[in-house]
Amino acid sequence: MKKAIIVGTTSGIGKGLAELLVEKQYQVGITGRRTERLEALTAQKPDFYISRTFDVTDTKETSDKLDALTAELGGLDLLIICSGTGDENNGLEFAVTISRQ
Repeated sequence: MKKAIIVGTTSGIGKGLAELLVEKQYQVGITGRRTERLEALTAQKPDFYISRTFDVTDTKETSDKLDALTAELGGLDLLIICSGTGDENNGLEFAVTISRQ
């Protein structure tokens, strides 16, 4: 069985990719910040999912948990990063003017 880890699996694209990979018979390590969502996904196919909760803004914890998850899976064939962080950039703000004619 092939092994994958998806960072950011609690919703959206990451969750959809996890479900697709399980359909293709991958064992998938799923990660995210929202434990209850990871547990709900894992409960659907417990033989295919291994979940770990962590926040990617803590790079040390992320590295350690990914290493441990890779070991628990028995290797890794595919890593998908669907998570990110961001800060507000006020320089990108702009005003929208609507003109009526």
